[in-house]
Amino acid sequence: MRHFALPEHMVEWCEEQVALGRSASVGTYLAQLIMEDRGRQARNAELRRAIREARESGVSMRSPELALVQAPPKRLDPRVAAAKLAVEEGRLSGTSLASIEGILARATGVAVAA
Repeated sequence: MRHFALPEHMVEWCEEQVALGRSASVGTYLAQLIMEDRGRQARNAELRRAIREARESGVSMRSPELALVQAPPKRLDPRVAAAKLAVEEGRLSGTSLASIEGILARATGVAVAA
């Protein structure tokens, strides 16, 4: 067993936690803190992994409207141009284009069945 020195104010804090019934002893309290920290670090590592995978997937969290408006200008595909124009027309007319169906209907002139 190893012993560690702690500043007096930390020892007092641990003793207060034991006196409040939050733990059976100072050693048990410190062990609980270490286990909580390990769990938090594991959760954070999992979140970082999920974020990295999401970024690497190429899937965008942007709305379809925003993705079309922010598409790089090098795209010359006429369907993209029509969709961008539909988004802009919708904005100018005050029409809400909250769904991809609305954007496609405006771009193609074909209403999508609801």
